[in-house]
Amino acid sequence: MRNDAAGWVLMEAVLLTFIVLTVAAAIGIFMRTALVQEHAAARMEAAFLAREQLSVWEAALDQGQPPRSGVTEVRTNNRTYQIETSVTRAEIFYDVHLRLSWQVLGREEDVEYVRRLRQHGRTNP
Repeated sequence: MRNDAAGWVLMEAVLLTFIVLTVAAAIGIFMRTALVQEHAAARMEAAFLAREQLSVWEAALDQGQPPRSGVTEVRTNNRTYQIETSVTRAEIFYDVHLRLSWQVLGREEDVEYVRRLRQHGRTNP
């Protein structure tokens, strides 16, 4: 009787260990997926902010207002983005360099964008 019970206790211990390891692995996978999703969302939002800022400057340049270098902060979706802008003029072009930086879960991330802008001339009909 004692040998039969010892076998069942061992089987139960192995099965319980397997269940605990499976749950721990599932939680780890879930946490990594959530972390990757948070980083991807922040990077995509930075891309949209850069696109918006560059489009605004392009429209302003067509109105005669050249882009300017500087640092601004934009807060959206409980995240603060710092936008560093440097503008270099080359003949009729403006080379605009944007560097966006932000923090996700205590980790600093950044991305850079470059666009060459030019004032578009108006044609008279």
